[in-house]
Amino acid sequence: MTTPDQTSDPTTGANPVLYAKDTSNAGVIQYSRGISNAVPTPITNLQSTAAAIELVAGLATNVLDFTGINRAIGRLSAFDTVALRYVSATIFWTGAVFSFIGTTTSGSTATFKLEITSSGNILQILNSSGSSTLSNLYWTLELERMS
Repeated sequence: MTTPDQTSDPTTGANPVLYAKDTSNAGVIQYSRGISNAVPTPITNLQSTAAAIELVAGLATNVLDFTGINRAIGRLSAFDTVALRYVSATIFWTGAVFSFIGTTTSGSTATFKLEITSSGNILQILNSSGSSTLSNLYWTLELERMS
């Protein structure tokens, strides 16, 4: 099934709808909208590239620039398949500020360590280890609400 890009959220009446919409820097993603014009729910997950990310100690990789997004709730998870280090947290975006709740992580600052952070409006994953490069990093951002 292909859903055409909509310029605005369609009305639903008595039936839920699936549609695609260009949402700022997230690009065109699919949404579901429930009956009685319920708030649209994003159903497309955003993911890192198929190729592994190499992340040098002390540097961050960008996940998504939230500029133009008024509010969002989601879950970001990242995992290095060789160092076996991970980080995961629920993220909240107010339109101006990020909050990260329930962060789960592995590693210590002396070894491989990942953190969820931000720089302005950009959600990031940081390799906060002292000297270790992570060479097989992958991430997934599951958006639960975005407008």
